[in-house]
Amino acid sequence: MSEPAKPARKPRAPRGHGWRNGGAPPLLRNIGALLALSLAERAKLLGALDDKQCDELFYDWSLWARDDQRPPPGDWIYWLILAGRGAGKTRAGAEAVREWVKDFAIVNLIGATHDDVRDVMVLGESGLMAVCPRGERPR
Repeated sequence: MSEPAKPARKPRAPRGHGWRNGGAPPLLRNIGALLALSLAERAKLLGALDDKQCDELFYDWSLWARDDQRPPPGDWIYWLILAGRGAGKTRAGAEAVREWVKDFAIVNLIGATHDDVRDVMVLGESGLMAVCPRGERPR
């Protein structure tokens, strides 16, 4: 007997940085540049974005991340973020996973216990379910 054919995988919708392709101003490259504007300039800039661009802007980690929360450049296997409470380790990890799943079918989450992985990395306030838009959430 032959194995039943697996159903074709539904193609993913394009994601991330879509608002940049829509002609958003370069001042939206990081939150510091945006906050450096006056209140009136910020309101004008953000008011020019459509609803979809505003939603995408909310989930664009490149705007919100600090430099120490971005993965290091180069070809490496392990990434250790050695920092204290509140440094953004969970968020940085969740955002890295969002990027990695674009290229890899399987990404491992490693924690002290199964419960830690589930409660912090997946369901926590900075975990995968919180940082992913609805169309990107893991199943």
